[in-house]
Amino acid sequence: MTLYTIYDTDGCFWCEYHESAPANSTTTLYTDNFIKPRYNAATDSFFEAATQTEIDAYNQAQVPQVASKMRFFLELFKIGITRQMVYAAINGIPDTDLREVVLIKFELSQEFDRQDEHLNMLAAQFDISQTELDNLFIQCYS
Repeated sequence: MTLYTIYDTDGCFWCEYHESAPANSTTTLYTDNFIKPRYNAATDSFFEAATQTEIDAYNQAQVPQVASKMRFFLELFKIGITRQMVYAAINGIPDTDLREVVLIKFELSQEFDRQDEHLNMLAAQFDISQTELDNLFIQCYS
């Protein structure tokens, strides 16, 4: 038996073992890393069929939603932001109640939540975009 990639008219595919080659099949096996893979029989190759919007949504879903405090601060340090700079920014918050809440989070948390409003607020103070913040969370696990 041989493993064949069988494809349909929409370019979708799946693999099955057969004694002989079925219609709409190839011995070329899928080995790429596409989000929405499709097969082109004319070129005997696989291609990415996802739109840029689908690719962006997939990549967004790959962002870890939590990062340990230590790893996050190490990633900040790699881009030139020290703990002292972060705490200076926190201490510069004019609203005393807000400052205390943010200080408690940064001093007592063991991990940071990617969606935390105060973390996002501080990121903006350092001109860290949402994409850059995503990348910091990703780098915490690289």
